[in-house]
This record gives sequence, structure tokens and C-alpha cells, in this order.
Amino acid sequence: MIIDVSHHNGVIDWKKCGKIIDYAILRCGYGSNDKRNDDKQFNYNATQCEKYGIPYGVYIYSYARNMRNCVSETNHILRCVKNRNVVMPLYYDIEEADICNSDHINIKNFADSFVSEVRFRGYKGGIYSSDSIFNKKLYNVLCDSRWVARYNTAPPKTPYHIWQYTSKGDIDGVSTLVDMSVAYNHDYYSDDYYNDIVSDVLSGKYGNGAERKKKLYESGINYWKVQNMINVLYNMWGTYGVW
Repeated sequence: MIIDVSHHNGVIDWKKCGKIIDYAILRCGYGSNDKRNDDKQFNYNATQCEKYGIPYGVYIYSYARNMRNCVSETNHILRCVKNRNVVMPLYYDIEEADICNSDHINIKNFADSFVSEVRFRGYKGGIYSSDSIFNKKLYNVLCDSRWVARYNTAPPKTPYHIWQYTSKGDIDGVSTLVDMSVAYNHDYYSDDYYNDIVSDVLSGKYGNGAERKKKLYESGINYWKVQNMINVLYNMWGTYGVW
């Protein structure tokens, strides 16, 4: 389970929700590279995710109408994530209706530019938009992660890695309704992947205690998810201790 949040979700109790979710995607801000456009909760959210071992990605909401705007927005997200331990991609959120529906604005060029630059800076680049916009204007975009919104019981029609399926999620630790997504087609997120991680943990590959937590987090692995899986084994067999 993945949630994406901004200051609109208030002050989040990450210790609580971190035991439920697998990943988080945090809004760093919107628009041009101006500190006044930074999300008021981003630094808190990022610090808390790092504190509690919750792997996270970051997104910026785009208002770009030309390439100059796009470059500024790209620099905005890169400024915000500097010295942060971001393990998921950086996402460019392209959804403004008048921009996406304009015949005079090529959002595909913006998407390509964003992904190219963040990759050059050492990050993975992802694109977020609606299923309809991906199908109409971003169907051939090349990126590391396609995050597609479709509020429906049926998954997106366009190829995707992450499906945002509701804006009305209810998660312990978040006082508001919250966007929720599920990930597909990434071994990084799969249950089989986590089963292998648990085996590695039990064999001692990640060490113990604080060292283990640090190594798991730095590898982009949800510490709490692995802990819960190990605790299930402990309850079943009484073989392994709780961390």
C-alpha cells in the first residue's frame, strides 16, 4: 500500500501509519523553484519517514506552460530532495486540466525533460497523471515509473507501475482522507521480494537492531513490513525473537 500526502493532510503520525503502509510519496511543493512554493509539511514528512524507516518518493505538482517553467519545476524538486534519502522515484505531477487539454502545450516534452534531468542527477524519474491523459498525450513517455490515477474498481487502461485508485483512503495516523495507490510490475514492491528479504534477515545478512533497521531503510525496504512478517513467523513457530 502506498499513500501520497501533502500539507492538506495535516500533521501525520508516521509512527502509526508507517506500520500499515509500505511506501509514501510526499509532495515537496508546486510550480516554480521558489521557497514560497514549497509544501509546508514536506520537511517534517520526509524527516519522519526517515526516522521510522518508511521508504518514500517525492512529487512536484506542475503548472508548467513552457519549457522554462518545466526546468524551474525540475530544479524545485531537486532542491528539496538534496541531502534527503529518497529511495523511490521523483515524480512529475502533470494534471492541470487547462494545460493537459490544451492543443498548444506539449506536456510530453515536459515529461521527457523532467525524467532526463532527474536521471542525470542520479534519481529515478516518474510521471503522474490520469489514465485519460496518459492515453491521450503521455502514452509513449519513457520513464522509470508510470503512476496512473483511475478512481475505479477497474485498473487503468494505460500501462502502469503504480495505480492510484482512491482519494478517500482511511489510514490510522492520518486525520484526513488520503490518496492510496498499489504498485504492480515492480519486483521492488512485490510480496515475493519481501519473502526473500525476510529470509536474508533471518540469515543475518542485515545484522541486528539499529544496524539492521538502517541497512533495510537504505536499501529502500520498509522496516515495519519486514518486522511484521518476522513477528508472524515468531507467533507461528516461536523460533525468532521480535526485533
